[in-house]
Amino acid sequence: MNKQKNLVIGLAVSLLLIIFVLLNTEPVTINFLVVKPKLPLIVVLVIMAFLGALVSWLMGEKSHEEQKRSWGLFKKKTNKKINE
Repeated sequence: MNKQKNLVIGLAVSLLLIIFVLLNTEPVTINFLVVKPKLPLIVVLVIMAFLGALVSWLMGEKSHEEQKRSWGLFKKKTNKKINE
């Protein structure tokens, strides 16, 4: 049931994001140190949303690995106590 709830919330947020992006199509100037390209706002928003998702996924992977490591240490400690 929890996965279904997360799916519905994810779809709702995605729909709102799509509507927001489609309403913002004016060209804007992006300031990179020396280069100043002029892109439609929709492109900038999609790129930033993708980069935000990528960063959060990478941070989540690191957290997941840390959790797995700490669980392994916990299991070793509890096995020692049980065997002693």
